[in-house]
Amino acid sequence: MEESLAKSLEGEIINDFKCDGCKKNVDISKRTLISQTPNVLIVHLKRLLFNFDTFRNDKINTYFEFPAYLDLTPYSFYHIMGKENRLRKKKDEDGEEEDEEKEEEEKKDDEENPWPEEEDCFEYKLVGVTVHSGSADSGHYWAYINIKRGQDEPGEDDPEWANTEKDPWMEFNDSRVSEYKFSKLKDDAFGGSKSSSGWGSWSTSYGQSAYMLVYERKKKKPLKVLVTDAEAQKQDGVVHDEANSEYYQLLPYHNLNEVPAGDIYKGVVNNCQSFEFENDIYSHEFFDFVRSIFKNVTEKMKDNTDICALTAKISKKVIMDVVAKCFHNQCIKQMVEEIKEILDIEEGAIIQAFMEECA
Repeated sequence: MEESLAKSLEGEIINDFKCDGCKKNVDISKRTLISQTPNVLIVHLKRLLFNFDTFRNDKINTYFEFPAYLDLTPYSFYHIMGKENRLRKKKDEDGEEEDEEKEEEEKKDDEENPWPEEEDCFEYKLVGVTVHSGSADSGHYWAYINIKRGQDEPGEDDPEWANTEKDPWMEFNDSRVSEYKFSKLKDDAFGGSKSSSGWGSWSTSYGQSAYMLVYERKKKKPLKVLVTDAEAQKQDGVVHDEANSEYYQLLPYHNLNEVPAGDIYKGVVNNCQSFEFENDIYSHEFFDFVRSIFKNVTEKMKDNTDICALTAKISKKVIMDVVAKCFHNQCIKQMVEEIKEILDIEEGAIIQAFMEECA
């Protein structure tokens, strides 16, 4: 990672560039410096590349090491410009006047090429890794995520903040979520050598490596949350941006409980709730719980026809709609035995209730 960032400082030479100022064709150098640092920094690794020799996509699975703690100061705009003694000088504190013509030129240059605001934090820690396994044309994605986030995250003054490797991590792989050991990250995400074997016939490269890295800033900036015109009249602390014709609030990063949930947030919550429901309803603990109800009904309440009829309806839903769709349904035999006990009770209402559910 550090070598790649340092490479961006070297830049490139662009020949025969027409200068807007002098109207001449000149050679210029172009490079990338970091001027702004977001709360969440997403680093996209160039793992997929079009091969102009074969006219096919290739998976670049070479070894790439990335740090758990990342300091972007050495690659920042003001740091580099200061090292090169190219920072714009402020007016003399003794009140000495500068040359009026030079001052006018600098003022015009400031207006045409404004410098970015100077940031106060360039420290980041790794909180998420998206991994890709496969070729350039087929494969599988999953993620490793630091779950000690939000309100649980150590404060910016806490020396433990940067020790992300000590925080709890989880692997999110489709519907399977499990604990993850950070010590395995090097083997699972740094990549390695190319292989001639792969999943698809369209690419000769194959491998497992990190595809996207998610870093989080140490000192969090307040979040800009847009509000409607109507909400702006009712809420305090609303700022009106006339240039962009919008109202917004600046809210603390870790305290967004008062912000109304948006459509994306609601969708994520609904998906999580559905996942939790399915995770619970297809568990062995749930099946054991239902079986215990059936058993208690047949042993202690078989004289209550209404309860037995209701149990018959529930048993149909459990056996047909839940157990039959469960990948691991070793308990289906025991469940059927319990249902047979209920149906063996010689009451027409019970059989009728069960058949109505099956209809």
